[in-house]
Amino acid sequence: KNASDSGLEVSGVDLSFEGIKIAKKILGDKVCVCVGEGENLPFKSDHFEYVTCLGSLEHFTNQEKAIREMLRVGKKEAQFVLIVPNSKFNYKVILTGKFGTWQKEFRETLRSKKEWTLFFEKNGLKVERVTKDDAVRPKLRRLKLFILKLIPLQFTYNFVFICSQKNS
Repeated sequence: KNASDSGLEVSGVDLSFEGIKIAKKILGDKVCVCVGEGENLPFKSDHFEYVTCLGSLEHFTNQEKAIREMLRVGKKEAQFVLIVPNSKFNYKVILTGKFGTWQKEFRETLRSKKEWTLFFEKNGLKVERVTKDDAVRPKLRRLKLFILKLIPLQFTYNFVFICSQKNS
């Protein structure tokens, strides 16, 4: 929504018809959204200046192919933003004794910052910057929010990778 409100042309893909219905309800005709797979994007090559994959790559069955597809649809100078979970996140482990993200009932690949960096670079992305995204939920109290801000990058819930094409 923010990208669309900023005047960018926005397109999206979701595996579920329900996800597409929700996107269309929220965004209306401002965006082009369709049912599809991240491993087979329904867009022409060299089309997008920005390519995002926010909290879903870890669930893909063929993550390497998904990265190749992102590279294919991105222009040579495109920026890629990928949000992925951290295998070293320990806040949930401390609270519940369980590993993984809150969505662990689905297939999920967890990697450390170093492992994600190596994976992205092996598959054609150049990591420009990594920041944290703790996926804070509204139900958290102020103290918990404060504690999350103190967690070092290596132990954050999610990483935000800002990347470019390796050969650009």
